[in-house]
Amino acid sequence: MKKLLLSAMLLCSTLVLAEEHHHDHKAPHGGTLVGLGDHFAHLELVLDPKDGKLILYVLDGEAEKALRIKDKEIELKLFVPLEPDPQHSAETKRLHEFVARLKAVANPLTGEKEGDTSQFAETLDPLKNAKKFDVQIAELKVRGQTFKDVKFSFPKGNEPGAKDAHDHDHGKKPEKK
Repeated sequence: MKKLLLSAMLLCSTLVLAEEHHHDHKAPHGGTLVGLGDHFAHLELVLDPKDGKLILYVLDGEAEKALRIKDKEIELKLFVPLEPDPQHSAETKRLHEFVARLKAVANPLTGEKEGDTSQFAETLDPLKNAKKFDVQIAELKVRGQTFKDVKFSFPKGNEPGAKDAHDHDHGKKPEKK
């Protein structure tokens, strides 16, 4: 009986520990989290809709620490819904599609510089007053892993537990190079 009770307690504690591993990550800058790989890394997007400034942070697998990458810019393809046009039917989804290039941000306080930073930003007029949009990143290299065709919606992201997140696989699987 003692062995059975001990086995049951051990099983319960294992399940609790496994559940704790799948905790929700918190965006350190209050933005939208995008997972890359299985807890490999994260991106965080922060938008100031007043002026259309979009900031992207590269973070570790727990979304707690900055990860510097060598890129001088990150290219995003953005799909921003447009206001309804009376000349189009309500079913016609109108999007403003464009490519944005977020530039590396230097930070003298942390020693980050262009080509060795975790932060990228750009002010984009089409994002002024935007509440939601879709994002596609063709390719991004983080810590030696290449992630291709990463797609997500802002402000949903792709984190499990994110409301209505459409991509629960944390982005595409990395390709080793």
